[in-house]
Amino acid sequence: MVFQESPSTDHHFRREDRTRRWQRISEQIEAHPADLLIALDNIERWLTLGRVNPAPLLEWRMRILRDSILDTLPAGWRERLVPVPETLAAFALDPHDLAAVKLLVGRPKDLALVQHLHSAALLQPGTVRERIDLLKIPAERMPRLLASFQSILGP
Repeated sequence: MVFQESPSTDHHFRREDRTRRWQRISEQIEAHPADLLIALDNIERWLTLGRVNPAPLLEWRMRILRDSILDTLPAGWRERLVPVPETLAAFALDPHDLAAVKLLVGRPKDLALVQHLHSAALLQPGTVRERIDLLKIPAERMPRLLASFQSILGP
């Protein structure tokens, strides 16, 4: 009896292309955003316990945090975190901080969220404008940001 395996079933020396790996990881994160938070919260513990090979995980973490959203948040955002209802230790961005960042990003889905927050009376335009002033962004990005602000929240 002769068994034949096609080359595609030989997984001993399989190496995934880096670009394809990052595409797969980004698809996983997009489909399951909570997985990213679990990984980021537990990386150090997993490494200490020897549960993961540190190289890919640290590379993944550095790649995700390299252009971190933390750099785009308004100054002082940590002091304004608000507790998430019905949880013990979860906090979220203040709606005004969130609105400032979403206006900065400016994608249709982000602007729709700001519109929804405004319609639900969760935003005060003056406070959002103050948070925009706390953003550390280049001056050339400000006109588009302010145009989005005025189109949704008024002058």
